[in-house]
Amino acid sequence: MSETATKLLEQMLQLPESERVLLAAQVWESLSEAARLELSDEPEDPEFEAEIARRSDSMHDGTAELFDPAEVFAEARARLRRKREQ
Repeated sequence: MSETATKLLEQMLQLPESERVLLAAQVWESLSEAARLELSDEPEDPEFEAEIARRSDSMHDGTAELFDPAEVFAEARARLRRKREQ
């Protein structure tokens, strides 16, 4: 990062969070679509996006089969333990 960018970042970090959010949004919007896609965690795969939407909808409408995280992790640990013992 250049010296100018480093100084600017230091100044920005001194601002209240609400102002930093506005600045971040404006900087994000100033980027090209290609740059935003490169930095984004969002998938570019339409099939993946459709699957995520389907799963989200099923959670909201109550048709999803949800699992207790503690049980999932316990089962994963048990499977790993069994695999190591082999």
